[in-house]
Order: sequence, then structure tokens, then C-alpha cells
Amino acid sequence: MEYIKKEVEKLYGANIISEIHGGYSGDKVFLVGDDRSKMILRLSGYSDKKLSHINFSSEWMEYLSLRMKGIVKPLRSKAGNLYEIIGNGTQKYILSLQERARGQNIDLYNYGDKSDDLFFNLGSLMGQMHKLTQAYHTDASLEEFKWNGPHCWRFGMKIEDKRVAEAEKEMLGELMRMPITQTNYGIVHFDIHTDNFLVDGNDITLIDFDACQYNFYMADVESALFFIVQRGIPLSETVDENRRTIYAENALTQYLKGYLRYRTADREEIKNIGLFMRYQMIDEYFAAKFFYDEDPCERTKRYLDWHIDRIISRSPYVEIDFDKVLAE
Repeated sequence: MEYIKKEVEKLYGANIISEIHGGYSGDKVFLVGDDRSKMILRLSGYSDKKLSHINFSSEWMEYLSLRMKGIVKPLRSKAGNLYEIIGNGTQKYILSLQERARGQNIDLYNYGDKSDDLFFNLGSLMGQMHKLTQAYHTDASLEEFKWNGPHCWRFGMKIEDKRVAEAEKEMLGELMRMPITQTNYGIVHFDIHTDNFLVDGNDITLIDFDACQYNFYMADVESALFFIVQRGIPLSETVDENRRTIYAENALTQYLKGYLRYRTADREEIKNIGLFMRYQMIDEYFAAKFFYDEDPCERTKRYLDWHIDRIISRSPYVEIDFDKVLAE
């Protein structure tokens, strides 16, 4: 640790203040400071795959943060680099520095009357982000960062349940037939949930771009809506499907009111959100399976079984009347 402290001071002119605990990336995160301000430093174990994605995400984040509010800004080292590689014997690390975003994480379940403003502001933020990304010149044909490519967290993992595997195969067929254009497909955050944005009054700042990838812009909207419903109306034995629907339709309506101020999307593109949500249940199947294997209690088993039932019955994650939403 002493070696890392010295390297941080040498490369960034900053001192490590404390370690920040939490998150699931496996990286170490520190609060660091210099004479002017406090910042966030990430320490990642070195791999070629990790390095390529840090470069990919940091360049995009910098592009966005220089052109809009609400994106945490990556900071360059004294040498002008978006990341630095350090080594201590046989161990190598990647250092990357960011501004310290203002605000707090929120509890969406207890957020109450302020939810509509939050959904509208999140949609506005994403609309600006996607609009700017349409003009960001990168090679979207690269397989490395494609939504189901090698960077995907579950890439190469086998689905044990044959019924789930068959359902995923059908959905993949539908997704692969979707036309890809410069206006509907590009780099997306794809992990916008309440752990990954901070709220300060009406201001929202996105953080943690570890999952950013090439995907359809509406898949990014879908993923945000998926997490909104998941955390706003948590699943339970007594979950009311009608209540989930009302909550989801209202959230999407407010989200799109903000989003469509900045980026145009046609009706069919928006209706694809339903398919993207069904496909994201496969991700949740893997997550639930992992947690169930680690903690095989009744609650995690119910959560896993709920997703399996929805997937194999080809049911939506939540019932949404898209015509009603679009009319509003």
C-alpha cells in the first residue's frame, strides 16, 4: 500500500485519504486529495481486457463530460494520461482518476412524490448523452465491446436450464434481426441504477461506466427502466402486478418526456423496450442463480424461480401498454 501511495503522489500530485468500500467490480476505490479538491481514484488489477475497456470508457466519458452536465469527469495525470499503469514486482495495476461527484445515492422505494421529477431528469440526461454519442466517431462494428461480446459480464457462461436457454435463443434471434444504424445504436452506459448515480437537488450525475458497451440506445432506456421497477417495486410473495404496471408506465412516461426533448425515437424503437426487458431477465437469471448458489435461502429461490417462470412462459418483465405511454 505504501508503494501505491507514493505512485499516486508522483503521478497525480494527490494523497490517498481513505478507501471507499462498496460496489461489485473487484477494484479498489479511494478518496484522494490535493491542495484544490478531493477526487476519486480507482485501482484495478491489470489485464489487457481491463486496460482496453478503461481506455474505451474514459475517452467516451471525457467526450461527454466536456459537452454536458451530469457525467462524472475523468481526470488526467500530470503526464496528461487518462490512466496510468504501475507495477510492483510481478503485480501490475491500472490507476484512473475522476472528479468527486456531488450528491447522494437515493432509496427509490421510499422516494415518494419526488419520483416523477427524478424520472424526467434521468430521461433528459440520457437523451442528451445519446444525442451527443451519435456524433462520437467510433467503430461500432468492434466485437470487443458489443452488448453480447467478450466484455459482457456473462460472456461464455452456460445456461443450465434448457428451457431458459431455448427462450434466450429465440430472443437473440429477434435482437440480431434488428437493423443497426448510426441513429439507433452506439455506446451506452447500460447500468443506470441507484448505486450508479448521485442526486443533488435537481442535478443527477452518472458514475461507474464499467458496463458501457455498444448497444441500441433503447436498450439503455430499457435497462434504466428495468432497475427502476426492480428497486421501486421490489418483488415479494405479495407483489401486486397491477401496481408494478402502474409504476412502470408512469416511470417510462416521465422518462420519455425528458428523453425526447433531446433525441428523437420512433414508436417501433420505443416499443422494442419490451423485448429488451425480457432479454435482461436472462442477466437477472444469472445473477439470481449466482446468489442462490451462494445463499440458498427461500427468498433467493423465489426470486430465481420468478424469473425462470417469466422467461420460459415468454412473459414480459412487467406489463406495459406502450400505446398508452406514447399517447401521454
